[in-house]
Amino acid sequence: MKYIAFLVTATTLPYKLQATVLYTIERVYQLAWTNIHHETQKRGDSMYGEFAERWGNTGFVEYVALLGRQAEEAKTLPIALAPGNTLEESTAAVDLEREEKW
Repeated sequence: MKYIAFLVTATTLPYKLQATVLYTIERVYQLAWTNIHHETQKRGDSMYGEFAERWGNTGFVEYVALLGRQAEEAKTLPIALAPGNTLEESTAAVDLEREEKW
């Protein structure tokens, strides 16, 4: 549940942090499932085939690369709070993630 709360709260972060959060999550999926995708193709294993195909295919790799470029570009932007949010509210997601200790 804390992971879902983190994702919801991340929508209140400044864009540059949102871009980093999204890229990081998608990159982890891509790395893990690309490896599994290669293994399932070698063995012909279909237990995780649907997931491996979804997150390990070339199109998803390209999508994640695009997110990485956007996150890099976002680093140059000034931090601006989402409308109506205080700094404390915007940093709550970061604090929650630290507590989770993934």
